[in-house]
Amino acid sequence: MVEKWKSKSGMVSGIEIRLIAKNEGAENIVYIDDLGYSFIPLEGGRTSWKLTDFYTFQNGTNVGNWRIDVTLVDASNYKVESTQLINVEPAPNLDVFSVVAPNMMKEGQESIISVYVKNEGPKSIEENTPINVSLTLYQGEISSQSIKMVKAISGLKKGETKKVDFTWRANYGDPSFNGKWSAIARVNEKGEIPEWQMTDDWNTASMEVEPVADMEIRVHEIDFSPSHPNKNDTVNITAIIHNIGYNPATAEINFLVKEKGARKYTLIPGGSIEKIVGKRDFVVLSVPWKAEQNGTYCIKIKIDCDDEYNKENNVAVKDIRVGGGIDASPPSIQ
Repeated sequence: MVEKWKSKSGMVSGIEIRLIAKNEGAENIVYIDDLGYSFIPLEGGRTSWKLTDFYTFQNGTNVGNWRIDVTLVDASNYKVESTQLINVEPAPNLDVFSVVAPNMMKEGQESIISVYVKNEGPKSIEENTPINVSLTLYQGEISSQSIKMVKAISGLKKGETKKVDFTWRANYGDPSFNGKWSAIARVNEKGEIPEWQMTDDWNTASMEVEPVADMEIRVHEIDFSPSHPNKNDTVNITAIIHNIGYNPATAEINFLVKEKGARKYTLIPGGSIEKIVGKRDFVVLSVPWKAEQNGTYCIKIKIDCDDEYNKENNVAVKDIRVGGGIDASPPSIQ
């Protein structure tokens, strides 16, 4: 078309594309102005130009032969028109028609969230074609703090439904949301598979997480007084026990000791204490221990709590030296 135009001077001000269906009165018009799209020289010359991949057209029911009318016009009203026939094939239509999740989850437990995807279109997707399905969990608004998981299914026949299961270890999250979470599932999120419609490619669900406790012991908060005792001195072992979770709980705290290099710990007399620790609170505990022999000892503090989110922060070990000269070497902290 532009070849016919090259003998004239002018600038393209717009393109109108008219798609006319076989059905009488069915028409689809796309108008593209010169601000949003760029023409590319064809084969290095400047007399032929092309505009590629500016419109994707597919249909579910009105398939077959369509007519495309292209009109080019410049500021002086010089016009070039061209008509071509195109064949429109049927397209699939992916639908996330359900997201199934437990209404109430307990923090720390593994939960299954199921996403159901159906092909509502008249065309199947081949088995060797991966279809991405994503699940995003968030509180408030989707942000960098959101949790996103992605899986893929292989093909989807017309009318077929497939279930995709996502596993999530429930987390109470930001306390200002009181454990409430939203989930949004999407299919074909990047539009890599041409579809008839993409308005039903997503669905949502709401969930609530019940908080539990989370006990924690920190090595740097274990203190010895005196810090370098002599033989037969009584040492006060002090530790701070935190509950960083959002639910109070009862915890059993055990103070244990062994000589460095020995295999087994033994419970310090009077070193087993049961305490209720409030949510986002702490308690300070102190246990006396008599250092009966010179040497280096490992003091271990272990927290037992039946219902909590994370047990990996429940143990701390710190060394103490009894007798001997002043030890200027750094302590062994685990």
